[in-house]
Amino acid sequence: MSARTIERVGYADLVRDVRHLAARAAPDLVGGRSFTLRELHAILCGHTNNRSYLATRLGADVQEYLAWKRKGRTRPRTLDQYERDLSRLALAIPDTTLEEVQAVDLILLLDLIPEGSWARFRAAWNGMFRWAQRFGRRPDNPCDQLPELQRRNTKPVYPIFALPEQQALINGCATSLLPDVDRARVNLLLDTGARKGEACGVQFGDIDLRERVILLHGKGGKPRLVPIHRETATAIDVLLIEGVHGRDLEPDHFLWFPWSVSKMHTTGERRLNRVYPERPMMPRGFHEWWAGKYGRVAAAEIRYRKPHMTRHTFATDLLDADANPHDVQELMGHADMRATEVYLHSSRKRLHRATDKLAAYRHGNDPEA
Repeated sequence: MSARTIERVGYADLVRDVRHLAARAAPDLVGGRSFTLRELHAILCGHTNNRSYLATRLGADVQEYLAWKRKGRTRPRTLDQYERDLSRLALAIPDTTLEEVQAVDLILLLDLIPEGSWARFRAAWNGMFRWAQRFGRRPDNPCDQLPELQRRNTKPVYPIFALPEQQALINGCATSLLPDVDRARVNLLLDTGARKGEACGVQFGDIDLRERVILLHGKGGKPRLVPIHRETATAIDVLLIEGVHGRDLEPDHFLWFPWSVSKMHTTGERRLNRVYPERPMMPRGFHEWWAGKYGRVAAAEIRYRKPHMTRHTFATDLLDADANPHDVQELMGHADMRATEVYLHSSRKRLHRATDKLAAYRHGNDPEA
């Protein structure tokens, strides 16, 4: 059933259709089979790209729960992650029904999952079992019997992009099929700290080249204005003047847009066929643009890091440049100052400057004197 079809049917009809999905799925995919520890670990930690979990006893319940969450306007990206985490639970215990899942099952499965993912898996499982309680599908929530996770006191140090790596990302755009477009995109990520979702939603009408600011639509639709550097503004100005692949760009066109590419059979050369600036780039396309064989990281010839690290790089560089933490909070769109304080821990140059001042003071060369 497509997402569009699900949007149109009522909840009762949806439940009926979802319960038929597992019956239609091939029963020999997972049913009636036991798994080795190696196979269980692969299920829980690997990529889930299919719907084979629908053949399990939990499959239909997972789909019904996700449909209920969708009616509450849960974001598609969140729903996708819930489905991945819940599908791994279903595949790990294929013969167990929703009513039969016990806390010991969850504890044993968590032991096979990397510790850094425990909180995410538990949140997905807890949501489904709370839903099952609410609608009388089971009397208890097995997640309530799991031990509480102790909050770590150590703050993360993010693997940010050093200045030479940032320049390599920009220089690598020269090999792109759309070098001017990609140069503007990379500059914008590094200069604004935009999240992936915010970047994919940027339209040319959101950019004020005269004032050199961009309007980003953050989490929960909260807008914020972020200044852009002269280089980024110039790169975007070039696009608006020259267009892209023979197409003029309009205010409602997107900076991150999909395109179609073909490869010559004789030479293997890639050729750009068409661009679609009237449509936003989807998450899968963004991942390919960043991490694919011809993506920005490969072209820059640097160690791979997620595109979100450009956001952490932006915040850390601001603090390294002695920016006011409250200004950084506003530029990042953080609702809570504690989210910004994480970058104070990652800002190494600030720490070096502090110790340099201490050394100068001890040697009688107090810079403040």
